[in-house]
Amino acid sequence: MASSSQADKPKETKATTPKEDDLQKIMNLGTFQTFIGDPQMKKREFQVGQPVFASPDGTESEDGKRFVSLPLSLFHSDDGQGGYMEYRPNGFRMYTPDGTKYSPVDMVNHNKKEFKNGFRYFTGEKSEIDLVFLVPEKEKTLVLYASSSAMPKVYTVKIDVP
Repeated sequence: MASSSQADKPKETKATTPKEDDLQKIMNLGTFQTFIGDPQMKKREFQVGQPVFASPDGTESEDGKRFVSLPLSLFHSDDGQGGYMEYRPNGFRMYTPDGTKYSPVDMVNHNKKEFKNGFRYFTGEKSEIDLVFLVPEKEKTLVLYASSSAMPKVYTVKIDVP
């Protein structure tokens, strides 16, 4: 009797839940897919820091909801011409695995010299803002969809919520 080789055995695939499949579909919207704490992000012009699960001004959230405040930074070297780029983080969206989309409820600008009028990023220094979302408290995984003409790629960032 011939022995069965490893190549004859069917490959085992990891079963995924519909929720995991939906989450992957959302992540696939980004040309650069990443997660909070990804070492690859440190080399990028756009970065997302550790989320804070509170509003910047201490406002209490509605019942069944929570604030997610994301520190975002953008840096491009000065082009020597003193120009600016269009950067619209208020157009970024947060998704839950079921595909529900949330818009920012607040934005805190920490470098008013580099980011002005809600859409102008002046190159040469780092723009630092906190983008605040109000999302369902029960969600344990969120995805930030970030796209702007000041960023060469569309980012999707997976966020695990405690």
